[in-house]
Amino acid sequence: MRLLDHRYPRVRSYTAEQLYIKLLEYDEKLSKFCSNVEEAMSILLETAWGEANSRNNRNEVADSLGIQLSTKVRNGTKSSKKNARNSPRDEFASYMSLVKDTGR
Repeated sequence: MRLLDHRYPRVRSYTAEQLYIKLLEYDEKLSKFCSNVEEAMSILLETAWGEANSRNNRNEVADSLGIQLSTKVRNGTKSSKKNARNSPRDEFASYMSLVKDTGR
């Protein structure tokens, strides 16, 4: 489920495609445990997974399959303070230092 909300669109699209294929393969077995498999499959087909906002659709797929997501996963994670501290304030600052080092 986390890969349906991955930061790269290709990963999201590929994951949705593979999940759809698996749901098709195991449709009969899953229908015993979950009544909304067809709803999840339609969400997987109708969603443009290349778009940036796919979290809501991922949550709908998880709900229709009966998968419980934690609140942190459902709402998304925020960048940690450690990453914010180590990243340069200017996006070109690290590039400038690279150019200076290689120019010597």
